[in-house]
Amino acid sequence: METPATSSALLGAPVLLLVAEPWGYTSAYGRGRLQGHISNIRDFGPVGGQELVIAVAPFMAEGRAIDSLLATPLHPGSGHIVQCLLERLPCAVRAVDTAGGPFRLAAAIRRLGPGRPSSAPC
Repeated sequence: METPATSSALLGAPVLLLVAEPWGYTSAYGRGRLQGHISNIRDFGPVGGQELVIAVAPFMAEGRAIDSLLATPLHPGSGHIVQCLLERLPCAVRAVDTAGGPFRLAAAIRRLGPGRPSSAPC
């Protein structure tokens, strides 16, 4: 019997953000694209939602260097980000600078590859 994947299996997984807002956003990965990997997951329970910390190669925005983003559902109650990524489905998210700066993106997030092996310690 196959063991179901858990959210911890996503830690380290590479992800692609397909940026819808701001229009014309460009990164080292091209127009409307930003790549990184999942470095942390917080689940607040069935009614509280989830958030992902996505580590990215440092880039400049709003006059500051940004090296990680906090991704939450684009619309409250609109979906289960972790489940979508486990099933390799895209999910709409809002991503903000983890340091609290004004940088914000609206994007679809998609998992590109596996995370850490499921046998790895938590």
